[in-house]
Amino acid sequence: MSIVAALVLVVAVAAAIALPLMPGRVGGVDGFGEHDDTELFEREKNVALLAIKEAEFDHAMGKLSADDYGSLRKLYEQRALGALAALDRIHDVAPPAGPASTGSESASAPFCSGCGRPFTGDDRFCAGCGTARRHLDG
Repeated sequence: MSIVAALVLVVAVAAAIALPLMPGRVGGVDGFGEHDDTELFEREKNVALLAIKEAEFDHAMGKLSADDYGSLRKLYEQRALGALAALDRIHDVAPPAGPASTGSESASAPFCSGCGRPFTGDDRFCAGCGTARRHLDG
């Protein structure tokens, strides 16, 4: 009987240690859900955009060849776009935060608050810096 109890104890401890490390868990390691996913993808987007700016600077200074710059830019653009797509999916799950849009251009900010670049159409994020488009309340 003591062997069975010891075996159950070992399995329970092993499961407690391995459970947080299991891939595919909903809500991540700490189980806080969507807020962690949003923060994770925002951070991924910001890191990718910073890496693009760094690569541009290094290329301008002659530290990167045109081929290396092109491959780095392509890689980090894909990472940033993937993070933006994931953020779009997260925000599409949430219910709308305000009254229905009137369709007029005055219902949303026409320029990015981060870099000043104009938004086009139904952009949800700035194409220049990745800042989320802020909608006005009326």
